[in-house]
Amino acid sequence: MGHISTLPTEIMLDVFDDVLAEPNNKSSPFVPNVPWKGSEPTPFYARRRFQDMRLACRAWNNIFQTTSSFWNIISVDQKENLHSLRLALERSGDLNLFVTLRYTRGLGESWLSEVATMLEPHLRRCQTMEVLLPPARMFYILDHWINTSVPRLRSLRLSVVGDEEGLLHSRPMKLITKLPPLFGNHMPALSEAWLFYISLDWKGSQVPFSMLRSLNIIHDDTDPPLYEKASGRLLLECHSLEELRWMGWRNATTVSFIDILGSQSLSDVMIQNLKVTFHPSTSDLSSKIKILDLDCDFVVDGSLDVVFDMLVGLKALESLTFDSDNLQVSASLGHVRKRDGLARLTYLRFGLEHDQFSLALSHILSSFPLSNLQTLELSRGLDEESDRWTDAEQISELSVLPALKSLVTTWSIVSDILIEIMRRAPRLETLDLDYEGYALFAELLETLEDPKADRDGILAPSLSKINCIYCIAMNEEYARMLDKRKLWASEGRCQEINARSDPLVTRPSASQVT
Repeated sequence: MGHISTLPTEIMLDVFDDVLAEPNNKSSPFVPNVPWKGSEPTPFYARRRFQDMRLACRAWNNIFQTTSSFWNIISVDQKENLHSLRLALERSGDLNLFVTLRYTRGLGESWLSEVATMLEPHLRRCQTMEVLLPPARMFYILDHWINTSVPRLRSLRLSVVGDEEGLLHSRPMKLITKLPPLFGNHMPALSEAWLFYISLDWKGSQVPFSMLRSLNIIHDDTDPPLYEKASGRLLLECHSLEELRWMGWRNATTVSFIDILGSQSLSDVMIQNLKVTFHPSTSDLSSKIKILDLDCDFVVDGSLDVVFDMLVGLKALESLTFDSDNLQVSASLGHVRKRDGLARLTYLRFGLEHDQFSLALSHILSSFPLSNLQTLELSRGLDEESDRWTDAEQISELSVLPALKSLVTTWSIVSDILIEIMRRAPRLETLDLDYEGYALFAELLETLEDPKADRDGILAPSLSKINCIYCIAMNEEYARMLDKRKLWASEGRCQEINARSDPLVTRPSASQVT
């Protein structure tokens, strides 16, 4: 058998790539615990394993030094990085560059000036540029590159960070409201922009909005009119925009839902901590949106029927989050109106901090067929006597949910609502009650028993797992739970019951039950 050193360089490179691979699972420095899918991996030269392998032998070291693809990922955040930066720029040849420039406390303008000067002649090769700097330094470096074009740049991420440690503070940041022209306004390949705590000169159109496919915005509402005046124009000019991520602060900025629907290429929308307005429309609204995540204040000109009417036009919608801590409506819901829409919806998260939530929930579950809905999450509480569904006509209007497999609640929900939903979900497999609505397991069992059944049994025949981590299984209730589990197991029904004192109970197979 030949020695590994006799293998062709091409094979060795494949081996090195596998050994040095790392998962791109970094978290966003802006939104805790949220994966930051756009972050570039760590430069090879900064990985311990890379340096160790270079020391193995001269042949390996020569391969690493002369292979450009090991040097085109660049991250600069410390003084000692400047030597590595110089080597990376030299050894990466003419390959596209992936550059991250991150502020570290103690690095002043002289360091930044040196970095800017070293990078400037190579900016033409940048495919991704990520700049995380305090306001003054952000302005400085962009001004330094004001006349430098970036013909290969596809992704630009500008993020204002705090003055300490290069991280965002928990309090809102001060917006940069005036930037120099970006790269001489020459970014012909740009398709993705991240603007965190930055407000562009919208009139100057420093970003080629018409070419963008992905736009990510975070701002602190220090001057909400900057964004309110721009939102309609921005969405109108983003002819190619497919993905929009927009997070505000304290719901001070207002955006019209009609403007969102007006961007005909949008397919993935997430808007949080803004104020979204809904107005009746006489035009036929249609949209290609597949994922719509709204966690905002809602202001509706009329009843929630205005919102439901707009949802009809979202023919491609597969996932809908409709959450609000502050709902303002000028009229109450009337009788249920059947609508032909949401045929492709598979995921629905619905929650309104409003006394109309119970009625609104019954309306959305009655107005649309929801024949493909697989997961339903109720994200607000319905635990008052007035929340119960008692109107027989109202209950009879509820749609059958033939594809529903998972029912999730994050707040207390009265049993009536759970029962009526479960009655219409013959394929329900998982019931996840993630709240403190049940003090004892007995209450959970009472809720799950169908009061109209001829025998003691569970509502959904396919139910295989119950999560209720705040339930306390003890004494008589615990014994009753064991008896109930044994009965369900003998019928081939519930397989797992997860409670606080009983972490995971697994049902034996039917043949094992004695």
